[in-house]
Amino acid sequence: MNSETPSFSVRPSGAHIALALVALAGLVLFILACRPSWSPDGQRVLYSYGDKETLRAAVAVFDRKTHTSRVIWAGTDETESDHRLVATQWSADGEQAILTSASSEYTDVLVLPFRTQKPARRFTLDASGSSEYLPYPQIANYLFIGGQKGIYRLNLENGEILKKEPDKAISGEDGFLLFESGRTLMYLVKIKPEDVPAPKEGAKVPEEKPAGILEFGEIDPSDLSFRATQKVTEAMLNAKGIGDITGFVDVEPKSRTMAITGELLDGGRPAIVILGNDGNDGIEKILDAEMKSKEDGLGNPQWSRDAKLIYAPALFRNAATGRTQFAVVEVPLDGKKPRIDPISEGPKAEFDDNFLSMAQIALSPDGKLIAVSNGYNEKVRPEKRGIFLLDVSQPGRPVSFYPAPALPAVPQKPANKTEAKPAAKE
Repeated sequence: MNSETPSFSVRPSGAHIALALVALAGLVLFILACRPSWSPDGQRVLYSYGDKETLRAAVAVFDRKTHTSRVIWAGTDETESDHRLVATQWSADGEQAILTSASSEYTDVLVLPFRTQKPARRFTLDASGSSEYLPYPQIANYLFIGGQKGIYRLNLENGEILKKEPDKAISGEDGFLLFESGRTLMYLVKIKPEDVPAPKEGAKVPEEKPAGILEFGEIDPSDLSFRATQKVTEAMLNAKGIGDITGFVDVEPKSRTMAITGELLDGGRPAIVILGNDGNDGIEKILDAEMKSKEDGLGNPQWSRDAKLIYAPALFRNAATGRTQFAVVEVPLDGKKPRIDPISEGPKAEFDDNFLSMAQIALSPDGKLIAVSNGYNEKVRPEKRGIFLLDVSQPGRPVSFYPAPALPAVPQKPANKTEAKPAAKE
């Protein structure tokens, strides 16, 4: 099958699955990272969005040459409640589009061919929970996916699945976050604190609960075995002025240094935590993005290609006007003043608590453009949903917007015919 023509999902059957015309997972909706994905050559952008009018999710490819988007997948199963979130990314060779959706019971990964004769594949995994991070790392023909119940290795060539369960209790909805750096597979996971035995009668009850531990390490791709290389405790973060960190993270490929969004103890304002491999506490630097209050939000960080800057999407809320500005913040590592480039603005209701998970940024391979989509923002008109491109190579930082394609209506099923009943006798 060649995905140069759009594919639409219908009720699964053996033939339909073989043709990749399948509906992704339904049931309880989990938040997945909705981040545009740049093709390796930087000429196309893969992104997903929701069509409120037809209650469907869709995946489109934006072409930089034609400035147009084309739908390559759309949900049509009438059992799908709402248009659910679909995480998207390109395969390493740019010949396949990888679509992921999660529910309370399972996670579906659909691999669609794009300009290739490779077969389409569907992987059904255990429920992996929510995840703020994309893209899933790929090494050779293997795609690695982390979740609450462990790590999966998907063979994109033959469809085989290898699963590795954790040997320790983990906490949080994200589970294992996986990264690839120089063909080394890395992980980040929050270890659940050990239960403290109940105090004896009359003994003083400890005021503080045991803190969780952030564990970093490497994974052997051959058998998915873990090797911890760094641990950061809550006390270490507090000592640096950080109260908490999120699942928003990016890894600088050369140094393996991580940028993670966190919150300052002082006022709860968002900040960026830089974690390295210096052998000490791992916390190299705290970057103040100069957010004004804890009501403001900071999303997924992206390292610049020269590793001198960090970009992140942000929400600035104006309590006086009731409006919110969506922008991209550029934070220099040398401590200089951050730069703010506005993307859009609207009433506070247009930007809910999950907006920054569903509107993540992606830096182009050449480091000149930032792509972001508001495709799951139900509060804006359909013609205002689509993909934004911010040109960070130009002094004026121009922003271009391209609307997402409208979807055709789903054909309605004919009503069931019922026999007319005689009127009841009085």
